[in-house]
Amino acid sequence: MRARHQSGWVEERGSRQKCWYGHYYVYQTNEQGKDIRRHRGIILGEKSKLRKWEAEDKLRKVIAATQKNQPCGNSLTLEWFTRERFLPMREPQWAPSTKETNLYNLERHLLPALGTSPLAELDKFHCQVFLNKLAQRGLSFTIVDHNRTMRRRSSKKHSMLN
Repeated sequence: MRARHQSGWVEERGSRQKCWYGHYYVYQTNEQGKDIRRHRGIILGEKSKLRKWEAEDKLRKVIAATQKNQPCGNSLTLEWFTRERFLPMREPQWAPSTKETNLYNLERHLLPALGTSPLAELDKFHCQVFLNKLAQRGLSFTIVDHNRTMRRRSSKKHSMLN
């Protein structure tokens, strides 16, 4: 994926309480290797507390952080996706017992076996072999089933794994 230089743009939003809203694009590579442009928006702050040029600077920092943190190509691994995208989104919704079980299965079984694999190379065959190895080690049906569920949930958002 080639480097893209952008500043984004800022607009005023809200009828009662005005705020600055920033727009920018992220580029993702699909299975065929083509770049796909995706629009992103973010609330930057209240208009009364933030000048327009300050909102634009804040948006530029958000864009720089987004471009820096996102690995591309084969460096996009299941471990990166799980830690940077899946867990921050799902973990707050889990009850304490669910959180303990899911984190245990991720840390103990799923990530050591498949974590370093690039997402582009993971397919149903590799995942089934992983589950079969868990079953051959004598682990209970419940543990194997939890790992199957966690593997499906942590990779569901990524189109190449479905």
